[in-house]
Amino acid sequence: MTSEIRDKDGVPVHVGDYVKTANRQGQVQAIFTNNTVTPSEKADDVEVAVTIKHPPKVVFLDKKGTQVSHNPSVLSHASRNESDINTTTKTNASKGQDAFTSSGEIQGKDGLPIHIGETVMTPYRGGKLQGEVEAIFTDNTTTPAEKEPGHDVHVAVVNPPKIVFTTQKNKQVYHNPSALSHVD
Repeated sequence: MTSEIRDKDGVPVHVGDYVKTANRQGQVQAIFTNNTVTPSEKADDVEVAVTIKHPPKVVFLDKKGTQVSHNPSVLSHASRNESDINTTTKTNASKGQDAFTSSGEIQGKDGLPIHIGETVMTPYRGGKLQGEVEAIFTDNTTTPAEKEPGHDVHVAVVNPPKIVFTTQKNKQVYHNPSALSHVD
């Protein structure tokens, strides 16, 4: 007979329950109560591929399909509905959305809109990267949404939006706008 495993709220945890941590959630697949490689409880159709140290452990799949093993004392029960689950992580698609103002303009770290021709800077290794904005990319295309005439912009944009500027050392930089500040 196995002892009953409880979450941080004292609620018993069983295979099939939905549990969450601060930034991950999923359905319980297996419960380990000792150091064996065989779980004390597991779902019938589940292959558990984890090494258990410091039991007890609760194994569940997160949203990305990664098998996670956690101490039950950091878990709490969750709703099956993902919208009820408070996660603290951001997907790459949502990270860049913080850079847009309500009017659709790109904004910097200081909350002010960034436009072509303005001078921006970001701290870098005890110094700073600073330059005049040459182009603004709002999607994954190779053509900027805005570009200063006479400037060639050659960048592969990943996780837009991106601001393109040339540094004091004549190096072209493309950067997430939420890390850039305006220079007076």
